Amino acid sequence: MVYGFSINIGSVMEGLLLTYILIFAFSSGGHCWECPNNTRVFTDVGQRPVLPFTTEVLHTKVSENDAFVVATYNGISLLKIYYVDGDMLVDIHYTSGLSIVSSANLENGLLDIELDTVQTDVSGTYILTHNFGFRVIQCVTLYLLGRPTTPTVTSSGNLYEGTSLNLYCRSTSTTTPSNHSLSMRYSWTRDGSRITADNKYSFDSNRQATLTVSKISRTEDNNRVMGCIATETDGKTSDATFFRINVQYGPEDIRFNTSGNSLTYKDGDAFTPVRCLADCQPVCNISWSRGDTLVSSTAVLNLDVLKWKDGKRDIYICTASHMVKDRTLQEKLKVSVIFWNSVGIYHTFLLNNVDHDGPDDVFLSVPNVHTVTEGETVSRIYCSVDCWPACVFTWINVTNGEPISNSEALAFGTVSRYDAGIYKCLVRNFAASQFSREARNQFSLRVQYGPDDVTLSVPNVHTVTEGDTVSRIYCSVDCWPACVFTWINVTNSEPISNSETLAFGTVSRYDAGIYKCLVRNSAAPKFSREADHQFSLRVQCKPSPPTDLTLTTLDNVVTFQWKRGFNGGLEQTFSLQTAINSDGSWMNTTEILESESKYILENGRFQVTLTNLDPEIYQARLVAFNILGAAEPVAFKESFQIMELNKEFSADRSVGPVIGGTVGGIAVALVVVIVLVVIIRRKYACDCACSFKLAKKEDLCENTNVEKKIETRGADNPEYNAAQTYEEVSMRSEPAVYDDLRNGNNGPDNMHVYTSLDESSSKSNVYYENVKKDDPVYHNAMLKNP
Repeated sequence: MVYGFSINIGSVMEGLLLTYILIFAFSSGGHCWECPNNTRVFTDVGQRPVLPFTTEVLHTKVSENDAFVVATYNGISLLKIYYVDGDMLVDIHYTSGLSIVSSANLENGLLDIELDTVQTDVSGTYILTHNFGFRVIQCVTLYLLGRPTTPTVTSSGNLYEGTSLNLYCRSTSTTTPSNHSLSMRYSWTRDGSRITADNKYSFDSNRQATLTVSKISRTEDNNRVMGCIATETDGKTSDATFFRINVQYGPEDIRFNTSGNSLTYKDGDAFTPVRCLADCQPVCNISWSRGDTLVSSTAVLNLDVLKWKDGKRDIYICTASHMVKDRTLQEKLKVSVIFWNSVGIYHTFLLNNVDHDGPDDVFLSVPNVHTVTEGETVSRIYCSVDCWPACVFTWINVTNGEPISNSEALAFGTVSRYDAGIYKCLVRNFAASQFSREARNQFSLRVQYGPDDVTLSVPNVHTVTEGDTVSRIYCSVDCWPACVFTWINVTNSEPISNSETLAFGTVSRYDAGIYKCLVRNSAAPKFSREADHQFSLRVQCKPSPPTDLTLTTLDNVVTFQWKRGFNGGLEQTFSLQTAINSDGSWMNTTEILESESKYILENGRFQVTLTNLDPEIYQARLVAFNILGAAEPVAFKESFQIMELNKEFSADRSVGPVIGGTVGGIAVALVVVIVLVVIIRRKYACDCACSFKLAKKEDLCENTNVEKKIETRGADNPEYNAAQTYEEVSMRSEPAVYDDLRNGNNGPDNMHVYTSLDESSSKSNVYYENVKKDDPVYHNAMLKNP
């Protein structure tokens, strides 16, 4: 779109000259600003990004002279547009390196600009300001997408066969500015083929930063190359990095380079060296021992020349130990020396031509510390020794001193944690009464178990108040050996503590979430077992302010709408407050609970309607609060006016209520008069001798003449009583006095029997002093005294 304008700006430019100078001066200097809203735009090197700026000030014509400036965050002006009385001036100033896009509409406030080919120094926040830069209207942050760094891959534990392997891939974003909130996702390959989750491979979360390979084996996983690539959301992909799996195993198949496990030499023969072999990856450490004495630290056993009396005849043990795993395997080699005497040939267990020997050294088929796992079936443990004649075996549980077996073999079957302890094999030789000898050997049985049930020191839903100091949360479990603890924030899958306790200190609303205590046995991966328990931390706090406030008025009815904010974990109340512009003091107009569904629209917004406000110009605001406190008040942007209704229309509409009020007043007056008459009549009594004579109850029938009383009780009588006057009138026997009234007319002589109370007549006040002129009951009708 090409913009062209024709306007006589001679006098206008004179008025705006100073404005332009101030605008240029301000736009070129540094200043502080805050974005009311921010639009995010992502781009790449070589692209031409569009920055969408929009303003509504142009439509409202708030001021006669308007100036709008698009600038970088540090004050460098990119575009300046000037308006007079809402009309755009012909001169538009913008720097090189940008253009106004075809979708822009400068007259209507659509100030979209396009940057030239992007280089590496354009990322940051751009702002649109109004009139001298004192008000920021809009911000647009331009992000320059970068390629993630080449990931690093690390593993946990060792790579021993049968265990699970965890591989961790990590990369860093290079997109600028760094507050882009783009997430990083990872993908894995095996020998170049994409890995998907199945029984063999699993991932920690959707980000797939951690790959778990279950039960690695030398046949399936050895020398496999695992690759990892990082990709930023809506962004770029990194180079690949690789990790080779070298599966460890052994020792297995321990053996000798001889024809068997027993060698026999003649006295004085030279010993042929024996090599001990075992399958291991990496290579195992191999040594030879006799009893507790180390004979050779290599795989070769060499005893030189053998003499039957030199003590070399014995059982030698080859031990193969894995260099990484705490695992060993042993095999025994028996070396015998024979000699000749008059009796014959004897083996090493014969001493000095006697008929009994041993026991000497007791050997066990397990190491001194034998570690097993709870629930597995343990092979029989054998106790062996050289004896002549055969020895007697006794297995003893050293923990409680009880014998448990009289065989050379000790059987546990399926082992449990309660089988752990020290066990001793006691061997005795009872060849003759004069010969008694015994020997012993023992081992410690350690049973790996746990974790089973994980318990926490807090309930599954733990509710606290923002600002409180939360006590440490403990994770407890039974394990042997001791377990390893990891606390994980389930919300972001990040580990936050490697201790059995979790500490928050002073808690805030941002600490709310789900936390999991993951417990692993420290013997892993040889003994791989884990358990977990999680709880939900709920942080109660003051509510957040409501948002998106709007109001509309129609026929003096005001409708308010808003969106609720976070209620702080507690039910919140909304207080709608109003203030008269001339007054400025706020009053609670109405309050509603968050749970009152009648105020909630289908779209979730709240709506309240006010109809009873007095004619004024009002401001309105909304306050959200719960039992912990209140959020900051949020004002409705617009004020509103309640108009006064048309007076003539009001008068017409008020005739009915006036007539109704008058009729009601008259009816009430008649009821009051009747009640008074009844009360007065009850104060008097008439006996049988005085028909129609009146007397107070204390003067009954004492020669009182009715006619005389009537004549003597007039307006001038000092004992005049209004109530008595009506009583006497009502008791008069001359019906002619009431004929005119009975006939429905006043008559010539009684035209003022009933007349309106004339406020200007002093006579009315004299005759009826007990009736006040402003009494609404008697205001329209007065009874004249005849």
